[in-house]
Parts: sequence; C-alpha cells; structure tokens
Amino acid sequence: MRDGGIGGFIGDYAFYYYWDKGARVTAAGAGQQSVFGATVTNATVTAVTPTELGEKYIPSLKKWSSNRPSGLAVLEQNDFAYESYADDGVNADPIAYQAKDMKGWFINFHTSCCGTAIPPNDQIATEYAELISNRFATAKSVEPTGKVSIVWGQLKSLR
Repeated sequence: MRDGGIGGFIGDYAFYYYWDKGARVTAAGAGQQSVFGATVTNATVTAVTPTELGEKYIPSLKKWSSNRPSGLAVLEQNDFAYESYADDGVNADPIAYQAKDMKGWFINFHTSCCGTAIPPNDQIATEYAELISNRFATAKSVEPTGKVSIVWGQLKSLR
C-alpha cells in the first residue's frame, strides 16, 4: 500500500492479531499503529447510511450497523485521505483510506464481530465487487494498431 495497490479487510478489527511462527499474537490497537501510525478502528456500534460516493460506487449498498467502524476524526487528525461509502457523520464503514505515506488504499469493508448481524456473504461479495469495479479497477483496452497478434506458445518457439 505504500507504493500503490489496494489492501482490503472484511472481518473484525484490522491488524488486531498476527501470527508469529505459528502462534497467534494479539496486537490490538498496536497492529493498526504499526501499519498506519494511528488506531483507526473503534468499537462503536454505528448505524451507517450510504454516502453519495457509496451510492455511486456501490449501488447495492444498504443501511446497516457496524460495530468496528473507522473514526472520521482520527483520519482527519492524522491527515489521511479517505472516501467514506457509508457513515453517520462520525464513523464510517465501508471506507477506503490512505495514510500520509501511502500511494495505495486500504479498504475497511463491513467490519463487525461478536454476533453482530452483517449482510449475507453474497451481498457483501456483490458490494465489494461493485466498489473494486466502479472505483479501483484500472484496466484499459489495448490499442491494437502496430501490435503483433500471436499465440504465446508460438512467440516462445521463435526464441
């Protein structure tokens, strides 16, 4: 994410745990501190509503309640760039953000734990695919003029 690219998280609390030589280590907020320089996630149950960006990039996104949203004030205080796709004005989820030293984006998407009702997997998958396709996909068609059209196996045999 520092040099570009996208990292995404769907689950409880990003970077809360990590594994070291097969043993689970609890990093808690220190995990986000080590990656972003700030603890962005909080445990505030938040009923979020799609924003204009959410409606644009994730048309199937509905209102829902996150209990692991990202705090907008923390992002602003730490000079993060961010795009909120659903929020209540204080907390957001889903959201994409960049720390000051990141060229890429981190996507916090439908994060909850402890029995909190989340959308069904097929709905989450649809929404995530919409976001990637509508906002982050950078595929471009190739201008065929002047290009060689050949099957890879044939090209390799010409060596």
